[in-house]
Amino acid sequence: MLRRHGEIYLRWNDFNAIAPTLNAPAQTEAVARETEMAQNKILYSAKLDKKMQRSKVVKHLFATKDENDGKTRLSFKDANERPIDYVQASGMKCSEDMVKSIRDGKSIDFDSIAPKLDAPVQTEVVARETEMTQKKILYSAKLTNHMNRAAYFKTNKRTVKSNIMLKFVAKEMDIKLRGEADFTTTLEDPIELLKRIERFMKKSADAEYDFLDFWEANQKFVAMKQGTTENLHRYCC
Repeated sequence: MLRRHGEIYLRWNDFNAIAPTLNAPAQTEAVARETEMAQNKILYSAKLDKKMQRSKVVKHLFATKDENDGKTRLSFKDANERPIDYVQASGMKCSEDMVKSIRDGKSIDFDSIAPKLDAPVQTEVVARETEMTQKKILYSAKLTNHMNRAAYFKTNKRTVKSNIMLKFVAKEMDIKLRGEADFTTTLEDPIELLKRIERFMKKSADAEYDFLDFWEANQKFVAMKQGTTENLHRYCC
């Protein structure tokens, strides 16, 4: 449900509907089953804790834009580097993940790099239990760090996307981007947003920034002529 309050909209989620569940182990071999169950318990505990934190205060802000466009026109290189400068100077948590994503041109897939609980290799009972305890502690710490990074990355993406739209694009580009069918879906990712800006800026018709293809720029220059009643400082096309 959306509720309007001035220029801020609040979107309340049904957290009971998205509560995490404890998965039963799929392994059949005893040691593998025990290891998987331990991993599932730690993962469930971490997810449940994160869910409880999220359910306390949840709001989604829709950024508004001042129609007075006093922004400096940028080349694409500047448009791509300025967000990196902003991220590095902002003090946002886990900012290195966002910087890496912007430079690599793709968002980090946190599901593919999630930590896993390793099975113990010791065979003697006491040593095996000690090793398993150590692995659980290490896994729990890695999992907490991983989940925090993923959560901050999600928040940081929204912040950077809004920052790009509010500070680093001219009014003409802003209108062009907001007119895209996927502006509220694919272009919510600032990496995809920068790619779309690059695509627009490499077309002269969309180059409201100081960017023109070399040959098109020369063609425009050659096509310029002076009006019959104009002095040397005035031209018309």
